[in-house]
Amino acid sequence: MVDFPLLPDDEAKKWQDELRRLLDEAVAEGKRLETRGEQITKAGRDAREVAQPTREIVEHLPPGSIPKEQMDHQLEVWRSFVEKAREGEEFLAPWAGTVAATSYLVSSTSDSFVHIVKLGPGTPPVIEAAIRVLDDVLHRPEKIAEAEAALQRLGLHVRRERDRKTAIELLQDAKRALGGPAAHVLIPIRESIIVVIDGLLKRRPIQEPAKNIHEKLLSIGAQCARPGLPPSHFERLAIEWDGLVDELSEAKQRKLTPEQASATFYRAVLFLNAFLSSIDETPLRQPKL
Repeated sequence: MVDFPLLPDDEAKKWQDELRRLLDEAVAEGKRLETRGEQITKAGRDAREVAQPTREIVEHLPPGSIPKEQMDHQLEVWRSFVEKAREGEEFLAPWAGTVAATSYLVSSTSDSFVHIVKLGPGTPPVIEAAIRVLDDVLHRPEKIAEAEAALQRLGLHVRRERDRKTAIELLQDAKRALGGPAAHVLIPIRESIIVVIDGLLKRRPIQEPAKNIHEKLLSIGAQCARPGLPPSHFERLAIEWDGLVDELSEAKQRKLTPEQASATFYRAVLFLNAFLSSIDETPLRQPKL
């Protein structure tokens, strides 16, 4: 057995303190690595579960039944996900959040895609079955919990204005109203998204003009996007919003069944998840209390 010289007490104390610090950081970094792994697993599972029934729908749709703009939109979103997934081995750490963002956008645009596939007496049973599978995948209560967690990550759960509810409070109001009148569900979720956009707009590093929500989304994306997202990512989000906002705003005029209101609510939640997951909190200015 070899005898090693012992460190003097003061040096031993420094060694212990340094090792404790490194071990504490190792625990924190280990948790972060676990989270990244969970994000990757979830993104892969979600994309696979969405892609399979979507593939069945595309396989059996009559040619020419989908507008060209929607076809191009679908191609761009899925191409973005596939490209980011393939980059994963080289850029694993930053890639996890980025691919999760593209996965959420895939879910959002897939729900929009199903929305425009009109069912009728001649709809093939295979499409009806695939849509039911997609509804089960995309309209899970866990999607609401994911949005709540993302709102907390970005500091959007704390009330900044006395007379205005937070985005998370409005989301919870909409969730509690499910099963009731459509306006009680869809107006609060619309306002939740608007509060999110306004809150992030104020915290951009550089304040610049943005006349409407479409421009606001692009401005937030230009300054606060997760590293590695494709240039068109926030343009795709803005397209999703443009297709969703009218349905949310017309909740009082349209006579929606509880089931239809619930489906539109989940479309809004999926959009919210896609948007929030695309934001890197690092460049955001801290909100004023």
